Amino acid sequence: MTCHIVTEGPAEMRLLQLLLKPELDQAKGRARVIEGGGWSGAESLARSIVVVPQEPAALVVDADTTNPARVKEYRRFLEHSLGSVAPHPLWAVYVVVPEVEVLLTQDLGILEALVGGPVSQEQAIRARYEPKAVLAELMTERGISPDEFARRLRKVDLGPLRRVSPIPELREFLARALQAAPA
Repeated sequence: MTCHIVTEGPAEMRLLQLLLKPELDQAKGRARVIEGGGWSGAESLARSIVVVPQEPAALVVDADTTNPARVKEYRRFLEHSLGSVAPHPLWAVYVVVPEVEVLLTQDLGILEALVGGPVSQEQAIRARYEPKAVLAELMTERGISPDEFARRLRKVDLGPLRRVSPIPELREFLARALQAAPA
């Protein structure tokens, strides 16, 4: 049995792998983070996992909005989609507002280490609403390639971000799913 965390793309996958590294290491191959190739691809992959191998899957997607009504609608749609094919203990849905990369903006020291210097107050505020766009701007401004950013991401202590939602909830989901399943 493998517990799956399904997200949209490679950037989200890498970030979640780093933030959940202790749990993934402890699971010894019984848990993994995978990408679904976009929002609908991730939803479809999570549905397939909970149906065909009947393994646990947590779906982590971008809200792509800060509008609470739309976030609630997305969450309800995804919960209905997974709930129509498998019982709730087998799956979970996490819609991150506005994008998974917002996790990187929750600690200014981490954000500044990743982008190689100070971040203005305006950029820090904008990053909470448009994290992908602001990160891309800062990387371009400072000549940081995607590969260099990935290297910095692996090097920086992301420990404080493990307390930011949905990471604690994902840690709990992994613990429950792995405890309930045979080794």
